[in-house]
Amino acid sequence: MNASNPFILLALGILAFLGAVVLVACGKKTLFRNTFILFVIAFLGGMSFYSTLYFSGELTSSGVLYAVFRGLFSTARMFAFADDYSFFAGVPSAEWLTNNAFLFLLFWLFHCIAALVSVLTILSIFGRKLTEQIRIRFRRYSCAYIICGVSPNSLALARNIATHDGALISPDPKRLIVFLDKFISDEMLNSVEEVGGAAFDYSAVSFSSRLVLAGLGASPKRIASIKIIFMRTDYENVMSLFSESVECAESRAVAKNRLDIYVQTDSCLSNQDIFDFSSRKRAFGLHKFSETELAARSLLSLRPPWACLSFEKGVAVKNFSMMILGFGSFGEELLCRFIMNGQFVGSRARAIVIDSKMDRLKEPFKRKRPSIEMCCDLDFINADVGSETFYNYLDETVFGIDYIIIALGETGPNLNTAQNLLEFFRRADKKIPVIAVRFPEGEGEEKNNNVLFFSKRDKIFSETLVIHEDSDRMASAVNYAYNFSVNGQAPEKTREELWDELSDFNKESSRATADFIPAMLAIAGLDEKQAIERERLTDDDSVAELLAHTEHIRWNAFHCVMGYTPMSLEMMKARFDKSASASCLKDADKKRHGCLVEYDSLDKVSDFFNKLMDSKALPRRDFKREDRFISKNIPKILKSKKDDR
Repeated sequence: MNASNPFILLALGILAFLGAVVLVACGKKTLFRNTFILFVIAFLGGMSFYSTLYFSGELTSSGVLYAVFRGLFSTARMFAFADDYSFFAGVPSAEWLTNNAFLFLLFWLFHCIAALVSVLTILSIFGRKLTEQIRIRFRRYSCAYIICGVSPNSLALARNIATHDGALISPDPKRLIVFLDKFISDEMLNSVEEVGGAAFDYSAVSFSSRLVLAGLGASPKRIASIKIIFMRTDYENVMSLFSESVECAESRAVAKNRLDIYVQTDSCLSNQDIFDFSSRKRAFGLHKFSETELAARSLLSLRPPWACLSFEKGVAVKNFSMMILGFGSFGEELLCRFIMNGQFVGSRARAIVIDSKMDRLKEPFKRKRPSIEMCCDLDFINADVGSETFYNYLDETVFGIDYIIIALGETGPNLNTAQNLLEFFRRADKKIPVIAVRFPEGEGEEKNNNVLFFSKRDKIFSETLVIHEDSDRMASAVNYAYNFSVNGQAPEKTREELWDELSDFNKESSRATADFIPAMLAIAGLDEKQAIERERLTDDDSVAELLAHTEHIRWNAFHCVMGYTPMSLEMMKARFDKSASASCLKDADKKRHGCLVEYDSLDKVSDFFNKLMDSKALPRRDFKREDRFISKNIPKILKSKKDDR
């Protein structure tokens, strides 16, 4: 058999190429493991063949040791894309190889494997971008996560996405994670590879071309869904990239249910600029998040306000009170979230906020939320935490506080303040409240001393909090139930269609309702498993009415936090005279709402509203009934986490 037979060489070449593509597409860890296995196979096979050939017949004149060393040398040459077959061509003692088709093919197959190992090794060292491109193009994924901006926060999110928030030991191979940044250093690339991701820069090419490379142009069969996550802090650049992403998605006609875009924002201006896109028809879902919001939601999941109270037949037995130390961006977000989640029948929420710069922080907060004290008693104290004024105030007011949140801005002062407060309560021989400390390096809950550490990067930049698919499924079920209650019958559109049509404000409102469901379960005395098995949350009509009452004051708190104020009946009538429609109930531009009243006043609002509607033969509404309907349908809303309508 001729060693230079072109058909054999072509077949082996094709085999090597296909093998390289398949192995590179498997991913980095699989590539390294399989490359090592192939190396062992090629080395042992080459050594066996060459040592035997050198040991055969007249080639043994220099002894066994010589044959082994020559075999080792020839085997090494296999990995340098060379062979020593010419030494044996035409030698009678090598006819066992040259005249045996199977062994002859096996001999060259080991050479092919050796060449493949060399190519894979070179690619893994010098061609990382190429190998990643092959992996992206030749594999199928359930979802592609395109993260714009390489930072400790984005790497933490990628790690949680890859492992399903730590549920898996190694990254899920069905999830593609790609980082895009203007410049990618070797250090950044190594960090990305540690979380099982790929990284590409767009310094010399367009951002949209990198989006296509990362999966935006892939067919649904290859990548089922796509999520673009912006985690850069230079907002002007984010706006440009965001616009380019929208145009790229629209130009490629990406299906509406395949693409979601997430934007991390920390300023009102950037939020407004980005979410101006809400007014146009778009082929994707749009979401926003901020580090302060994630930290607040994380803390609420660790220890919510309802966990500090007890309930008797739906009524809280005491008021909920809290103290916030530090009123920067974190302190303000935490106050708003705790007001929204601290509303219970029988309890009047109270918050004491202390900051050394309170004189210039209080008024902007209250002007943005002029009706906030409808749902919470607020005490703003101008004092240095740790000063004599601060401790004098503690002596007078702190006993009976359920929750103290320390968010002073720096880790050291936060920890020192927590330790000082623990000593203060121990010396006074008083019950220690929950003390929550903003401490990025902290983790979990310190049960021995009532201290919670929150805002840890790996905890807040999680798939659950940022992507929140379960939360949105529940929120969409809340919206569906709301539409059911308003119309008196099941909506014609699906739950997903109704959700897609919602404004960003109304989506946030539905999310707030969904987030409060654990509190409603606690009031009803049920856990989630028990609630799911029921048709309605409670069979006790008095408790059901208290749950509806609770839902309304929670709704009030959400709107107050969002800056809404009550709308008088006279103002509603004036708006109806102009519009002759149900829109008279709410003025989104001036942030006024006719239902922003006490629960007992809702019947009066319903009666007045229905008289207006009757005059134009428009549908009537019962606002108390709508609150009852939401609380009644909590079991169905909970089931939506697993089931789609």
